[in-house]
Amino acid sequence: MEYLIYIFPPENSVSPYWSIITSIASTIIAITALALTRRQMRISDKHNRLMVTPHISSTTHIDREKHTIALQLENNGIGPAIIKDFTIEIDGNVIEASDEVEAAIKMLIVDLPIDDWGHESLVRNSFLPAGGTIDLVTLVSTKQSPEDLIKVIDPRANVKIEYTSIYGETFTYQS
Repeated sequence: MEYLIYIFPPENSVSPYWSIITSIASTIIAITALALTRRQMRISDKHNRLMVTPHISSTTHIDREKHTIALQLENNGIGPAIIKDFTIEIDGNVIEASDEVEAAIKMLIVDLPIDDWGHESLVRNSFLPAGGTIDLVTLVSTKQSPEDLIKVIDPRANVKIEYTSIYGETFTYQS
């Protein structure tokens, strides 16, 4: 028994160029999706970094009834500040001691009519949360007005704090 098989070429209803065009279009769409995803990742990263940016500033509080002046450091940024290093200068000399804040206060009040004082020390590699404060110095003087004390102390003292965000971005506060 013999068989006869006829083979007919299929009718090509699709142009051979159509498959090339669809391949190119698919590649362009994939590359565009990849580029837009990378762009969105960069925007998201920038937003996240801004959402944890710390900002240390200082505020001077005067209480005339209690005859006090207080210098307060505050992190009024959105994220926590990691205090990496700090220096305190009095009359241009950098203070080096186990407690630099206390040593600086003692140098400042030698010639001033200060009745009492207090302080909170700065610590290297410490963490100041968003909204957190450090009451750096509090001075009490019944013999001289707070404004006059500030006029004498302010030009003599300088505090410089180097701190970072949790992403490691470096910032500097200087009084």
